[in-house]
Amino acid sequence: MYTNNRRDFLKKSALAAGAGMLPARIRQSNVPQTARYSPWEGISREDVKITDVKATLLSFKLPNDQQWVSSKFLVPKTDAFLVEIFTDQGVVGIGESSPYRGMERMKKYVEEIIRPNLMGKNPFDVELLTASSETAWAGVDVALWDIIGKVNNKPVYQLLAGEGDTDAHIHMYASGGGQFAWYDNPNQLISSDA
Repeated sequence: MYTNNRRDFLKKSALAAGAGMLPARIRQSNVPQTARYSPWEGISREDVKITDVKATLLSFKLPNDQQWVSSKFLVPKTDAFLVEIFTDQGVVGIGESSPYRGMERMKKYVEEIIRPNLMGKNPFDVELLTASSETAWAGVDVALWDIIGKVNNKPVYQLLAGEGDTDAHIHMYASGGGQFAWYDNPNQLISSDA
């Protein structure tokens, strides 16, 4: 059966593991018996309502000597598409979507489609509210989790982490922005400081 969300998938995986349906190497892993199988474990649903949604477009023109080449085109600026979701509790969630689907088009989509559909809704319904493949919804999803984390006084990485200890540090990955022909020598992307 097709699984619609992470929570159902993890629950079914846990049941399958207990029934011996998963490969032995997975069943015998070092996952503690008290593992979290859902981001909702230990989180209570709060009465919070969305009062506004705002999209902000950010763009910074790079100086000529800092522009870079990605694949076959010149990148003269860097962009960001931020989504802010405001609530009746004064909590504001912030998320970012990829800017590569046309930021003006995405801003219009947020204002005309997303905003009216989220007004008055509870951010704790994140899995129901963000079931869309439209790029702008990615920022909404992150902003809703940000609200849930702030209301529960937990960082989002702890909410979404699975079992075991979590690492609060973000490990960097160089996927672009290099000022050299990385495709000729991809090892140039690896830093000895990592």
